[in-house]
Amino acid sequence: MGAGRLAGRLPGELTEFVGRRAELARVRDALEGARLVTLTGPGGIGKTRLALRVASGAGRAFDDGVWLAELGGLRNPGLLVNEVARSIGLSDRSARWAVVSLADYLRARRVLLVLDQCEHLADACAVLADALLRGCPGLRILATSRHVLGVAGEVTVPVPPMTVPAVDARRSRQRSRIGALRTRRHAPGG
Repeated sequence: MGAGRLAGRLPGELTEFVGRRAELARVRDALEGARLVTLTGPGGIGKTRLALRVASGAGRAFDDGVWLAELGGLRNPGLLVNEVARSIGLSDRSARWAVVSLADYLRARRVLLVLDQCEHLADACAVLADALLRGCPGLRILATSRHVLGVAGEVTVPVPPMTVPAVDARRSRQRSRIGALRTRRHAPGG
């Protein structure tokens, strides 16, 4: 049904990953204890970047690879299984992949599957995740979504906005200096 031994497929990072140490630790811990971990939060908050960082670090634990299924551009929930199969490198031998066929392929493998941007396909992603996890004991799923999927055993990790204390502190110091300069200019004899 497809490719031999899976190696994994994650995109390379284009910029340096900064901050989020606490979140990285929480997600790693959650993934060690749960087979479905969903990172939740508003759009643009950094869920995908965090998931990819965790997934790239977890690669050694998954003999058959770490795979990313990017779902942001997918609008038809009926094509979800096809997209996931394509994402893990399986060739499409039928008009549509069935969940059962995908589960059969993954059943004896140790794989981490990252389902990215599930929110607009939440119901379909929940059904797929539930079916795959029930049939594939070596599978773990790391999902990103604006809200929980609602699958039994799901652990959610809320992703908060990133703080930038160094910038905030620098701005505060700059404001203090500007205020001091203004005070000196307006002081008598200044």
